[in-house]
Amino acid sequence: MDISKYTKLVPYGSTMLAVLLGRDYYVAVMIGDGVILRMTPDKNVEEEAFEGKKLGDRVESLCNQDAAYKIYTKCVKIEEADKDMAFILCSDGFCESEAFPSREQMREWPKRYIVWMAKYDMETVVEQMTKQMEHISAVSYAKDDISLAIAVKDPSAYWKPTPEEEQERREAAAKKAAEEEAQYNGKSPLELTKKELKEYVKKLEKEMKQAAADLQFERAAQLRDQLFEYRVRL
Repeated sequence: MDISKYTKLVPYGSTMLAVLLGRDYYVAVMIGDGVILRMTPDKNVEEEAFEGKKLGDRVESLCNQDAAYKIYTKCVKIEEADKDMAFILCSDGFCESEAFPSREQMREWPKRYIVWMAKYDMETVVEQMTKQMEHISAVSYAKDDISLAIAVKDPSAYWKPTPEEEQERREAAAKKAAEEEAQYNGKSPLELTKKELKEYVKKLEKEMKQAAADLQFERAAQLRDQLFEYRVRL
């Protein structure tokens, strides 16, 4: 019995999107489906265009013999006005979701994520993005998981708080710092032994590095000031 018709392999590939964001140039690479969005601080969002590829074109499979000819690359000089540009890389599970009635709305949606990065701590941003990604993936035309990556040098360039909002942020950060400083092993920092104070300093050092990695620069600065004060006591 000829079983070849039952063992036919259907090529199915994946997507690779990449952006190398340097000081003077950026390099973009696209293989397969998905989209690369470029955003400037004035919140203008454009879909990255590649020579020889129309926006919205699909590459059916990277397993095809001509897949190597479907790799698109570009190197672009960054103008001074765009030095704080950001990139959002989205797989087809995102850009082809029925959550977006139009491609224009799909391009506009990720703006909020970069603004969130400037306004909130990274834990809050990840939590909210995860909830939204789950919904967007569930109604995706591609019926696929979502991959979304953001490359941004300075999120604060995309959101300028009002004086009232800035004051609220400072008060909330100060309150959080005071609450965390109040107790360590059931004692205030002034009551700690030298050994306990050394352990507390190590704890704060770890928190400071994590805060900086999460782009929580105000929080990192507060921890740095606390560390300076406590190190003097050692």
